[in-house]
Amino acid sequence: MTHPEKPSSTADTVATTLLWIALAVVGGVGGFFSLFAVMATDRCSSGPDDPCNYTTINAAFAVAWGGLALAAVVALAGTVWAVSKRTTKFFWPLIGLVLVVLALGVGAVLLNAGVGMDFG
Repeated sequence: MTHPEKPSSTADTVATTLLWIALAVVGGVGGFFSLFAVMATDRCSSGPDDPCNYTTINAAFAVAWGGLALAAVVALAGTVWAVSKRTTKFFWPLIGLVLVVLALGVGAVLLNAGVGMDFG
């Protein structure tokens, strides 16, 4: 005996769509502006008094860009899975949005630490 398929909630579909738009905008703008973060390394030099830690700077970009990619994969795969199982979908782009904000925030903190900026 087969069970009739449960229709998707309109509120869930609208929330999922709006969160996907927010994820695309925040991720796109954050990724674009992360390209300008290299200007923070202007104070780095090749001399003995170089304040920069290049390992931390590289980790900052890896965290930011890797986090953007991870957020996209998690949100896309989760949404596809939720659609196939006919379950709530809006959680997945929301999780992706949180991952984007965390990745860009941690990346910014690492970059500031790597170039020796002290805001205190």
